[in-house]
Amino acid sequence: MEKTQTFIFHKEDDLLCVLPLFHIYSLNSVLLCGLCAWLAIVIMMKFVLMKLMELVEKYRVTVAPFVPPIVVEMLKSEAVDTYDLSSLRMVMSGAVPMGKELQDMLTGCLR
Repeated sequence: MEKTQTFIFHKEDDLLCVLPLFHIYSLNSVLLCGLCAWLAIVIMMKFVLMKLMELVEKYRVTVAPFVPPIVVEMLKSEAVDTYDLSSLRMVMSGAVPMGKELQDMLTGCLR
């Protein structure tokens, strides 16, 4: 996973939508941007960590807009090592800043 200040969607990206669509971050940054870029979008009805990791592995999701609590839960879970999350090339963070320490921990986890 590459750290970057800007993001660019690629036509081959698969986008995971785990956040509620009634929130502006999910609606604009995930659904509408994904649709405008003609991306495949995997929509979760509700957040369940194991299901999230299963979908990333199954659909080879490349872009995942998260919020810090999701990242924290992933990092605390021992199950994260049982899934192939190597397809993720970009994790976006919204709502609140993720912080450098959390970013570094996530980057290490996804290698």
